Amino acid sequence: MPASISPVPKDPETAGPRPSGVMPRSVAVSVAVLALIGALLAAVFGPDPRASGQRSGDPDLVGRLEASVGEGRGLGALSAARIDAGGTAFAGLGGDPGAGDGAAPSADTPFELGSITKVFTGHLLADAVARGEMRLDDPLSRHLPELQGTPAGAATLQQLATHTSGLPRLPAGMVGLRSAFAPVDPYADWSAQRVIDAARATEADEFGEPGGFEYSNFGMALLGQAQARAAGADSWADLAGQRLFTPLGMTATRVIASGEGEPIGVPTPRWANGRAAEPWTGDGFAPAGSSTRTTARDLARFAQAVLDGSAPGAQATQPVTATADGERLGLGWIVSASGSEGGEGGGGSELTWHNGGTGGMRTILALDPAAGRAGLALAVTDSSIDSLGADLAGDSSTPLRTGPGVLGTVSLVVAGAVLLGLLVRLTRPSDRLRLASGVLDGGVATVLLAVAGPWNWLPAWAIGALIGVLVAAAVLSVVAMRGAPAVPAKGRVGAYVSVALSAPIAAATGYVLF
Repeated sequence: MPASISPVPKDPETAGPRPSGVMPRSVAVSVAVLALIGALLAAVFGPDPRASGQRSGDPDLVGRLEASVGEGRGLGALSAARIDAGGTAFAGLGGDPGAGDGAAPSADTPFELGSITKVFTGHLLADAVARGEMRLDDPLSRHLPELQGTPAGAATLQQLATHTSGLPRLPAGMVGLRSAFAPVDPYADWSAQRVIDAARATEADEFGEPGGFEYSNFGMALLGQAQARAAGADSWADLAGQRLFTPLGMTATRVIASGEGEPIGVPTPRWANGRAAEPWTGDGFAPAGSSTRTTARDLARFAQAVLDGSAPGAQATQPVTATADGERLGLGWIVSASGSEGGEGGGGSELTWHNGGTGGMRTILALDPAAGRAGLALAVTDSSIDSLGADLAGDSSTPLRTGPGVLGTVSLVVAGAVLLGLLVRLTRPSDRLRLASGVLDGGVATVLLAVAGPWNWLPAWAIGALIGVLVAAAVLSVVAMRGAPAVPAKGRVGAYVSVALSAPIAAATGYVLF
Protein backbone atom coordinates (compact mmCIF):
# COMPACT_ATOMS: atom_id res chain seq x y z
CA MET A 1 0.00 0.00 0.00
CA PRO A 2 1.27 3.40 -0.74
CA ALA A 3 2.20 5.42 2.21
CA SER A 4 -0.53 7.85 3.30
CA ILE A 5 0.31 11.51 3.21
CA SER A 6 -0.90 13.55 6.12
CA PRO A 7 -1.92 17.13 5.35
CA VAL A 8 0.45 19.75 6.67
CA PRO A 9 -1.33 21.87 9.26
CA LYS A 10 -1.51 25.56 8.46
CA ASP A 11 0.18 28.04 10.71
CA PRO A 12 -2.61 30.20 12.17
CA GLU A 13 -0.29 33.20 11.93
CA THR A 14 0.13 32.80 8.17
CA ALA A 15 -3.19 31.31 7.19
CA GLY A 16 -4.79 34.73 6.52
CA PRO A 17 -7.96 36.17 7.97
CA ARG A 18 -11.04 34.05 8.33
CA PRO A 19 -14.12 34.99 6.36
CA SER A 20 -16.36 37.30 8.36
CA GLY A 21 -19.70 36.30 6.89
CA VAL A 22 -22.18 34.70 9.30
CA MET A 23 -24.00 31.58 8.18
CA PRO A 24 -27.36 32.52 6.60
CA ARG A 25 -29.14 30.04 8.89
CA SER A 26 -27.74 31.75 11.99
CA VAL A 27 -28.82 35.12 10.65
CA ALA A 28 -32.34 33.87 9.92
CA VAL A 29 -32.82 32.26 13.33
CA SER A 30 -31.47 35.25 15.26
CA VAL A 31 -33.51 37.71 13.23
CA ALA A 32 -36.71 35.69 13.70
CA VAL A 33 -36.24 35.38 17.46
CA LEU A 34 -35.52 39.06 18.05
CA ALA A 35 -38.27 40.11 15.66
CA LEU A 36 -40.74 38.12 17.75
CA ILE A 37 -39.40 39.57 21.00
CA GLY A 38 -39.56 43.10 19.56
CA ALA A 39 -43.12 42.59 18.35
CA LEU A 40 -44.27 41.32 21.75
CA LEU A 41 -42.55 44.12 23.70
CA ALA A 42 -43.91 46.83 21.40
CA ALA A 43 -47.42 45.39 21.53
CA VAL A 44 -47.37 45.51 25.33
CA PHE A 45 -45.22 48.59 26.09
CA GLY A 46 -45.08 50.56 22.84
CA PRO A 47 -46.92 53.84 22.19
CA ASP A 48 -50.62 53.49 21.47
CA PRO A 49 -51.57 56.88 19.93
CA ARG A 50 -55.31 56.35 19.75
CA ALA A 51 -58.09 58.37 21.33
CA SER A 52 -59.12 56.70 24.57
CA GLY A 53 -62.68 55.58 25.20
CA GLN A 54 -63.45 58.69 27.26
CA ARG A 55 -66.37 60.81 25.99
CA SER A 56 -68.05 64.04 27.10
CA GLY A 57 -70.80 66.38 25.99
CA ASP A 58 -73.75 66.11 23.63
CA PRO A 59 -74.45 62.45 22.71
CA ASP A 60 -75.50 63.26 19.14
CA LEU A 61 -72.32 65.25 18.51
CA VAL A 62 -70.25 62.51 20.13
CA GLY A 63 -71.80 60.09 17.61
CA ARG A 64 -70.92 62.40 14.70
CA LEU A 65 -67.33 62.66 15.91
CA GLU A 66 -67.01 58.90 16.38
CA ALA A 67 -68.25 58.36 12.83
CA SER A 68 -65.51 60.68 11.56
CA VAL A 69 -62.52 59.66 13.69
CA GLY A 70 -63.17 55.91 14.06
CA GLU A 71 -60.74 54.55 16.63
CA GLY A 72 -58.90 57.88 16.54
CA ARG A 73 -55.46 56.66 15.48
CA GLY A 74 -52.99 59.51 15.87
CA LEU A 75 -55.52 61.59 17.80
CA GLY A 76 -54.84 62.09 21.49
CA ALA A 77 -57.77 64.30 22.45
CA LEU A 78 -60.48 66.22 20.61
CA SER A 79 -62.84 69.03 21.62
CA ALA A 80 -65.47 70.10 19.10
CA ALA A 81 -68.56 72.25 18.68
CA ARG A 82 -71.38 72.56 16.16
CA ILE A 83 -73.53 75.68 15.79
CA ASP A 84 -76.87 75.60 13.99
CA ALA A 85 -80.42 76.90 14.38
CA GLY A 86 -80.88 74.66 17.41
CA GLY A 87 -78.01 76.28 19.32
CA THR A 88 -74.47 75.18 20.11
CA ALA A 89 -73.51 71.61 21.00
CA PHE A 90 -70.15 70.57 22.47
CA ALA A 91 -68.43 67.19 22.69
CA GLY A 92 -65.05 65.72 23.54
CA LEU A 93 -63.22 62.47 22.77
CA GLY A 94 -60.07 60.90 24.12
CA GLY A 95 -58.04 62.54 26.85
CA ASP A 96 -54.60 63.61 28.02
CA PRO A 97 -52.82 60.50 29.38
CA GLY A 98 -50.54 62.72 31.45
CA ALA A 99 -53.34 64.62 33.19
CA GLY A 100 -55.04 63.01 36.19
CA ASP A 101 -57.76 60.60 35.18
CA GLY A 102 -57.34 61.32 31.46
CA ALA A 103 -60.95 62.49 31.17
CA ALA A 104 -62.26 63.64 27.81
CA PRO A 105 -61.93 67.37 27.08
CA SER A 106 -64.88 69.58 27.92
CA ALA A 107 -66.01 72.76 26.20
CA ASP A 108 -63.75 74.63 28.63
CA THR A 109 -60.54 72.67 28.04
CA PRO A 110 -57.91 75.04 26.59
CA PHE A 111 -55.94 74.09 23.47
CA GLU A 112 -53.30 75.77 21.33
CA LEU A 113 -55.20 77.52 18.53
CA GLY A 114 -52.46 78.01 15.94
CA SER A 115 -53.19 79.87 12.73
CA ILE A 116 -56.92 80.37 13.27
CA THR A 117 -55.49 83.35 15.19
CA LYS A 118 -54.94 84.94 11.78
CA VAL A 119 -58.67 85.54 11.43
CA PHE A 120 -58.52 87.49 14.72
CA THR A 121 -55.81 89.62 13.12
CA GLY A 122 -58.01 90.04 10.05
CA HIS A 123 -60.95 91.21 12.17
CA LEU A 124 -58.73 93.65 14.04
CA LEU A 125 -57.65 95.10 10.67
CA ALA A 126 -61.24 95.52 9.52
CA ASP A 127 -62.06 97.10 12.88
CA ALA A 128 -59.09 99.48 12.61
CA VAL A 129 -60.28 100.52 9.14
CA ALA A 130 -63.76 101.22 10.54
CA ARG A 131 -62.18 103.32 13.30
CA GLY A 132 -60.13 105.32 10.78
CA GLU A 133 -56.80 104.12 12.19
CA MET A 134 -55.76 102.19 9.08
CA ARG A 135 -56.64 101.77 5.41
CA LEU A 136 -56.33 98.55 3.44
CA ASP A 137 -54.08 100.22 0.87
CA ASP A 138 -51.73 101.68 3.49
CA PRO A 139 -48.13 100.55 3.00
CA LEU A 140 -46.78 98.76 6.04
CA SER A 141 -44.17 101.49 6.47
CA ARG A 142 -46.90 104.02 7.28
CA HIS A 143 -47.38 102.27 10.61
CA LEU A 144 -43.87 100.84 11.00
CA PRO A 145 -41.76 103.76 9.70
CA GLU A 146 -38.52 101.91 10.39
CA LEU A 147 -39.38 99.82 7.31
CA GLN A 148 -39.49 102.88 5.03
CA GLY A 149 -37.64 102.16 1.79
CA THR A 150 -37.64 98.37 2.24
CA PRO A 151 -39.54 95.80 0.14
CA ALA A 152 -41.47 94.70 3.24
CA GLY A 153 -42.42 98.28 4.03
CA ALA A 154 -43.94 98.69 0.57
CA ALA A 155 -46.42 95.83 1.10
CA THR A 156 -49.98 96.99 1.72
CA LEU A 157 -52.00 95.93 4.75
CA GLN A 158 -54.49 94.12 2.50
CA GLN A 159 -51.66 92.16 0.89
CA LEU A 160 -50.38 91.14 4.32
CA ALA A 161 -53.85 90.05 5.44
CA THR A 162 -54.40 87.98 2.27
CA HIS A 163 -50.90 86.46 1.93
CA THR A 164 -50.32 88.26 -1.38
CA SER A 165 -47.40 90.50 -0.31
CA GLY A 166 -44.77 88.06 -1.57
CA LEU A 167 -43.12 87.90 1.86
CA PRO A 168 -41.71 84.44 2.59
CA ARG A 169 -43.45 82.13 5.05
CA LEU A 170 -40.81 82.83 7.69
CA PRO A 171 -37.68 85.02 7.92
CA ALA A 172 -34.59 83.60 6.23
CA GLY A 173 -32.70 81.17 8.43
CA MET A 174 -35.39 81.01 11.11
CA VAL A 175 -36.12 77.31 10.73
CA GLY A 176 -33.05 75.14 11.01
CA LEU A 177 -32.68 71.38 10.80
CA ARG A 178 -33.68 70.83 14.43
CA SER A 179 -36.63 73.23 14.58
CA ALA A 180 -37.98 71.75 11.33
CA PHE A 181 -38.18 68.19 12.67
CA ALA A 182 -37.85 68.22 16.45
CA PRO A 183 -40.87 68.90 18.70
CA VAL A 184 -39.45 72.22 19.94
CA ASP A 185 -40.87 75.77 20.08
CA PRO A 186 -39.44 77.72 17.10
CA TYR A 187 -41.05 81.03 18.08
CA ALA A 188 -40.08 81.49 21.73
CA ASP A 189 -37.10 83.75 21.05
CA TRP A 190 -38.87 86.02 18.56
CA SER A 191 -39.91 89.37 20.01
CA ALA A 192 -41.92 91.95 18.09
CA GLN A 193 -38.77 93.99 17.53
CA ARG A 194 -36.87 91.00 16.19
CA VAL A 195 -39.64 90.35 13.64
CA ILE A 196 -39.46 93.98 12.48
CA ASP A 197 -35.65 93.82 12.30
CA ALA A 198 -35.91 90.66 10.17
CA ALA A 199 -38.31 92.46 7.81
CA ARG A 200 -35.82 95.31 7.44
CA ALA A 201 -33.16 92.80 6.41
CA THR A 202 -35.38 90.90 3.95
CA GLU A 203 -34.21 91.63 0.39
CA ALA A 204 -36.37 91.92 -2.71
CA ASP A 205 -35.03 88.63 -4.13
CA GLU A 206 -36.46 86.78 -1.10
CA PHE A 207 -40.00 87.77 -2.07
CA GLY A 208 -42.37 85.66 -4.14
CA GLU A 209 -44.30 86.85 -7.16
CA PRO A 210 -45.97 90.21 -6.38
CA GLY A 211 -49.71 89.71 -5.92
CA GLY A 212 -49.38 85.93 -5.91
CA PHE A 213 -50.62 83.86 -2.99
CA GLU A 214 -47.80 82.79 -0.69
CA TYR A 215 -48.89 81.85 2.82
CA SER A 216 -46.82 83.95 5.20
CA ASN A 217 -46.65 83.82 8.98
CA PHE A 218 -44.03 86.56 8.62
CA GLY A 219 -46.44 88.90 6.85
CA MET A 220 -49.28 88.31 9.32
CA ALA A 221 -46.93 88.88 12.26
CA LEU A 222 -45.86 92.22 10.80
CA LEU A 223 -49.48 93.19 10.22
CA GLY A 224 -50.29 92.52 13.87
CA GLN A 225 -47.35 94.57 15.10
CA ALA A 226 -48.50 97.44 12.87
CA GLN A 227 -52.02 97.18 14.33
CA ALA A 228 -50.69 97.49 17.86
CA ARG A 229 -48.60 100.50 16.86
CA ALA A 230 -51.52 102.23 15.12
CA ALA A 231 -53.83 101.69 18.11
CA GLY A 232 -51.24 102.77 20.68
CA ALA A 233 -51.46 99.38 22.41
CA ASP A 234 -48.56 97.91 24.37
CA SER A 235 -48.72 94.71 22.33
CA TRP A 236 -50.86 92.87 19.81
CA ALA A 237 -52.01 90.57 22.62
CA ASP A 238 -53.31 93.56 24.59
CA LEU A 239 -55.05 94.93 21.50
CA ALA A 240 -56.74 91.60 20.76
CA GLY A 241 -57.91 91.36 24.36
CA GLN A 242 -59.30 94.88 24.42
CA ARG A 243 -61.06 94.91 21.07
CA LEU A 244 -61.99 91.29 20.41
CA PHE A 245 -61.77 88.82 23.29
CA THR A 246 -63.30 90.99 26.03
CA PRO A 247 -66.21 92.38 23.95
CA LEU A 248 -67.15 88.86 22.83
CA GLY A 249 -66.87 87.32 26.31
CA MET A 250 -63.92 85.12 25.30
CA THR A 251 -62.66 85.06 28.87
CA ALA A 252 -60.61 81.86 28.50
CA THR A 253 -58.65 83.04 25.44
CA ARG A 254 -55.08 84.10 26.15
CA VAL A 255 -51.87 84.87 24.26
CA ILE A 256 -48.91 83.22 26.00
CA ALA A 257 -45.63 85.14 26.17
CA SER A 258 -42.28 83.34 26.15
CA GLY A 259 -41.59 81.76 29.53
CA GLU A 260 -45.17 82.26 30.74
CA GLY A 261 -46.94 79.31 32.32
CA GLU A 262 -49.64 77.41 30.49
CA PRO A 263 -53.32 77.73 31.46
CA ILE A 264 -54.53 74.96 33.76
CA GLY A 265 -55.82 71.95 31.88
CA VAL A 266 -54.07 72.34 28.52
CA PRO A 267 -53.40 68.82 27.16
CA THR A 268 -49.83 67.90 26.36
CA PRO A 269 -49.15 68.64 22.67
CA ARG A 270 -48.25 65.43 20.84
CA TRP A 271 -47.30 64.22 17.40
CA ALA A 272 -49.66 61.74 15.78
CA ASN A 273 -47.26 58.96 16.80
CA GLY A 274 -47.67 59.90 20.47
CA ARG A 275 -44.41 61.79 21.07
CA ALA A 276 -44.80 64.85 23.31
CA ALA A 277 -43.98 68.25 21.82
CA GLU A 278 -43.24 71.67 23.29
CA PRO A 279 -46.09 74.21 23.33
CA TRP A 280 -45.52 77.29 21.16
CA THR A 281 -45.18 80.74 22.69
CA GLY A 282 -43.75 84.18 21.94
CA ASP A 283 -44.76 87.76 21.19
CA GLY A 284 -43.33 88.37 17.74
CA PHE A 285 -45.46 85.86 15.84
CA ALA A 286 -48.48 86.03 18.14
CA PRO A 287 -50.66 87.71 15.44
CA ALA A 288 -49.88 84.74 13.15
CA GLY A 289 -50.86 82.13 15.75
CA SER A 290 -47.74 81.15 17.67
CA SER A 291 -49.15 81.71 21.12
CA THR A 292 -52.97 81.65 21.40
CA ARG A 293 -54.78 79.37 23.85
CA THR A 294 -58.55 79.05 23.66
CA THR A 295 -61.44 76.70 24.34
CA ALA A 296 -64.22 75.27 22.20
CA ARG A 297 -66.68 77.45 24.13
CA ASP A 298 -64.75 80.67 23.45
CA LEU A 299 -64.17 79.81 19.79
CA ALA A 300 -67.87 79.01 19.43
CA ARG A 301 -68.70 82.45 20.86
CA PHE A 302 -66.50 84.00 18.21
CA ALA A 303 -67.99 81.86 15.43
CA GLN A 304 -71.55 82.77 16.47
CA ALA A 305 -70.66 86.47 16.48
CA VAL A 306 -69.19 86.16 12.99
CA LEU A 307 -72.32 84.38 11.75
CA ASP A 308 -74.70 87.00 13.15
CA GLY A 309 -72.47 89.95 12.19
CA SER A 310 -71.85 91.18 15.73
CA ALA A 311 -68.11 90.42 15.80
CA PRO A 312 -65.82 93.46 15.71
CA GLY A 313 -64.47 93.83 12.17
CA ALA A 314 -67.29 91.73 10.72
CA GLN A 315 -66.31 92.84 7.19
CA ALA A 316 -63.20 90.67 7.45
CA THR A 317 -65.10 87.67 6.07
CA GLN A 318 -65.85 89.44 2.77
CA PRO A 319 -63.47 88.38 -0.02
CA VAL A 320 -61.17 91.12 -1.33
CA THR A 321 -59.02 89.05 -3.70
CA ALA A 322 -58.65 85.50 -5.06
CA THR A 323 -55.97 82.87 -5.56
CA ALA A 324 -55.00 81.43 -8.94
CA ASP A 325 -57.03 78.26 -8.22
CA GLY A 326 -60.22 80.19 -7.52
CA GLU A 327 -60.31 80.35 -3.74
CA ARG A 328 -61.33 83.78 -2.49
CA LEU A 329 -59.58 85.52 0.36
CA GLY A 330 -61.01 87.75 3.03
CA LEU A 331 -58.93 89.45 5.72
CA GLY A 332 -57.45 86.34 7.31
CA TRP A 333 -60.30 84.12 6.05
CA ILE A 334 -60.41 81.66 3.14
CA VAL A 335 -63.67 81.24 1.21
CA SER A 336 -64.04 78.09 -0.85
CA ALA A 337 -66.54 75.49 -2.00
CA SER A 338 -67.01 72.75 0.54
CA GLY A 339 -64.92 69.79 -0.56
CA SER A 340 -61.75 71.73 -1.45
CA GLU A 341 -59.45 72.77 1.39
CA GLY A 342 -62.23 72.71 3.94
CA GLY A 343 -62.92 69.03 3.39
CA GLU A 344 -65.71 66.91 1.93
CA GLY A 345 -69.37 67.43 2.59
CA GLY A 346 -71.67 70.35 3.27
CA GLY A 347 -73.93 69.77 0.25
CA GLY A 348 -71.77 71.80 -2.12
CA SER A 349 -72.18 75.02 -0.10
CA GLU A 350 -69.52 77.67 0.34
CA LEU A 351 -67.40 77.62 3.48
CA THR A 352 -65.59 80.50 5.15
CA TRP A 353 -62.79 78.88 7.09
CA HIS A 354 -59.29 78.70 8.47
CA ASN A 355 -57.25 75.93 10.05
CA GLY A 356 -54.37 75.97 12.50
CA GLY A 357 -51.45 73.90 13.67
CA THR A 358 -48.68 74.00 16.26
CA GLY A 359 -46.00 71.48 17.18
CA GLY A 360 -48.53 69.02 18.56
CA MET A 361 -52.05 70.36 17.99
CA ARG A 362 -54.35 70.92 14.99
CA THR A 363 -57.50 73.05 14.75
CA ILE A 364 -60.24 73.90 12.24
CA LEU A 365 -63.01 76.51 12.16
CA ALA A 366 -65.51 76.42 9.28
CA LEU A 367 -68.61 78.56 8.76
CA ASP A 368 -71.48 78.17 6.33
CA PRO A 369 -72.93 81.69 6.53
CA ALA A 370 -75.78 80.94 4.10
CA ALA A 371 -77.03 78.08 6.30
CA GLY A 372 -76.20 79.78 9.59
CA ARG A 373 -74.01 76.87 10.68
CA ALA A 374 -70.46 76.51 11.95
CA GLY A 375 -68.19 73.70 13.07
CA LEU A 376 -64.95 73.75 14.97
CA ALA A 377 -62.50 71.24 16.39
CA LEU A 378 -59.38 71.44 18.56
CA ALA A 379 -57.21 68.32 18.66
CA VAL A 380 -53.99 66.87 20.05
CA THR A 381 -52.17 65.64 16.93
CA ASP A 382 -49.90 66.93 14.18
CA SER A 383 -52.09 65.50 11.40
CA SER A 384 -54.76 67.49 9.58
CA ILE A 385 -58.31 67.50 10.95
CA ASP A 386 -59.61 69.88 8.25
CA SER A 387 -62.36 67.54 7.05
CA LEU A 388 -64.01 67.79 10.48
CA GLY A 389 -64.73 71.47 9.86
CA ALA A 390 -66.85 70.80 6.80
CA ASP A 391 -68.48 67.80 8.48
CA LEU A 392 -69.52 69.79 11.53
CA ALA A 393 -70.64 72.82 9.51
CA GLY A 394 -72.62 70.55 7.18
CA ASP A 395 -74.42 67.23 7.31
CA SER A 396 -71.76 64.76 6.23
CA SER A 397 -69.31 62.42 7.88
CA THR A 398 -65.89 62.01 6.27
CA PRO A 399 -63.52 59.42 7.77
CA LEU A 400 -60.53 61.14 9.36
CA ARG A 401 -57.28 59.38 8.55
CA THR A 402 -53.76 60.12 9.73
CA GLY A 403 -50.84 59.15 7.55
CA PRO A 404 -47.29 58.19 8.48
CA GLY A 405 -46.06 61.79 8.28
CA VAL A 406 -42.77 62.97 6.78
CA LEU A 407 -40.54 61.88 9.64
CA GLY A 408 -42.39 58.57 10.01
CA THR A 409 -41.88 57.85 6.32
CA VAL A 410 -38.22 58.81 6.57
CA SER A 411 -37.75 56.49 9.55
CA LEU A 412 -39.20 53.54 7.63
CA VAL A 413 -37.07 54.22 4.54
CA VAL A 414 -33.91 54.62 6.63
CA ALA A 415 -34.64 51.46 8.62
CA GLY A 416 -35.18 49.44 5.45
CA ALA A 417 -31.99 50.70 3.80
CA VAL A 418 -29.86 50.15 6.90
CA LEU A 419 -31.28 46.67 7.46
CA LEU A 420 -30.52 45.66 3.89
CA GLY A 421 -26.95 46.90 4.26
CA LEU A 422 -26.46 45.01 7.53
CA LEU A 423 -27.77 41.75 6.09
CA VAL A 424 -25.50 42.04 3.05
CA ARG A 425 -22.47 42.56 5.31
CA LEU A 426 -23.46 39.58 7.46
CA THR A 427 -23.90 37.07 4.65
CA ARG A 428 -20.68 37.75 2.82
CA PRO A 429 -17.10 38.52 3.89
CA SER A 430 -16.65 42.03 5.21
CA ASP A 431 -14.28 43.99 7.43
CA ARG A 432 -14.46 45.51 10.87
CA LEU A 433 -14.71 49.07 9.60
CA ARG A 434 -17.76 48.37 7.49
CA LEU A 435 -19.35 46.21 10.16
CA ALA A 436 -18.79 48.93 12.79
CA SER A 437 -20.34 51.48 10.44
CA GLY A 438 -23.33 49.19 9.99
CA VAL A 439 -23.77 48.79 13.75
CA LEU A 440 -23.77 52.57 14.16
CA ASP A 441 -26.28 52.96 11.34
CA GLY A 442 -28.43 50.27 12.91
CA GLY A 443 -28.47 52.16 16.19
CA VAL A 444 -29.53 55.36 14.40
CA ALA A 445 -32.31 53.56 12.54
CA THR A 446 -33.54 51.92 15.76
CA VAL A 447 -33.70 55.23 17.64
CA LEU A 448 -35.35 56.95 14.68
CA LEU A 449 -38.06 54.28 14.52
CA ALA A 450 -38.64 54.26 18.27
CA VAL A 451 -38.91 58.05 18.53
CA ALA A 452 -40.33 59.17 15.19
CA GLY A 453 -41.76 56.01 13.65
CA PRO A 454 -45.38 55.99 12.40
CA TRP A 455 -46.88 54.32 15.48
CA ASN A 456 -50.23 55.86 14.53
CA TRP A 457 -50.14 54.31 11.05
CA LEU A 458 -48.72 50.82 11.61
CA PRO A 459 -49.59 48.36 14.38
CA ALA A 460 -47.16 48.60 17.29
CA TRP A 461 -46.11 44.97 16.83
CA ALA A 462 -45.01 45.66 13.23
CA ILE A 463 -42.68 48.50 14.24
CA GLY A 464 -41.47 46.43 17.20
CA ALA A 465 -40.66 43.52 14.90
CA LEU A 466 -38.66 45.81 12.60
CA ILE A 467 -36.74 47.18 15.58
CA GLY A 468 -36.07 43.62 16.72
CA VAL A 469 -34.67 42.73 13.29
CA LEU A 470 -32.39 45.78 13.35
CA VAL A 471 -31.13 44.87 16.82
CA ALA A 472 -30.50 41.28 15.75
CA ALA A 473 -28.54 42.38 12.69
CA ALA A 474 -26.49 44.82 14.77
CA VAL A 475 -25.66 42.17 17.41
CA LEU A 476 -24.66 39.67 14.73
CA SER A 477 -22.46 42.32 13.14
CA VAL A 478 -20.61 42.75 16.43
CA VAL A 479 -20.13 38.99 16.63
CA ALA A 480 -18.87 38.87 13.03
CA MET A 481 -16.18 41.46 13.80
CA ARG A 482 -14.15 38.82 15.66
CA GLY A 483 -13.34 36.98 12.46
CA ALA A 484 -13.08 39.99 10.18
CA PRO A 485 -9.95 41.83 9.05
CA ALA A 486 -9.55 45.22 10.64
CA VAL A 487 -8.96 46.97 7.31
CA PRO A 488 -10.12 45.63 3.93
CA ALA A 489 -7.55 44.44 1.46
CA LYS A 490 -9.45 46.25 -1.25
CA GLY A 491 -11.67 49.28 -1.16
CA ARG A 492 -10.06 50.87 1.87
CA VAL A 493 -11.19 54.35 0.86
CA GLY A 494 -14.81 53.19 0.70
CA ALA A 495 -14.58 51.64 4.16
CA TYR A 496 -13.12 54.79 5.69
CA VAL A 497 -15.76 56.93 3.98
CA SER A 498 -18.49 54.63 5.33
CA VAL A 499 -17.34 55.18 8.92
CA ALA A 500 -16.72 58.88 8.34
CA LEU A 501 -20.32 59.34 7.17
CA SER A 502 -21.97 57.20 9.85
CA ALA A 503 -20.61 59.17 12.80
CA PRO A 504 -21.88 62.63 11.78
CA ILE A 505 -25.21 61.16 10.63
CA ALA A 506 -25.66 59.62 14.08
CA ALA A 507 -24.73 62.94 15.74
CA ALA A 508 -27.10 64.91 13.49
CA THR A 509 -29.96 62.49 14.19
CA GLY A 510 -29.45 62.85 17.93
CA TYR A 511 -29.34 66.64 17.62
CA VAL A 512 -32.51 66.80 15.52
CA LEU A 513 -34.57 64.42 17.64
CA PHE A 514 -33.40 65.42 21.10
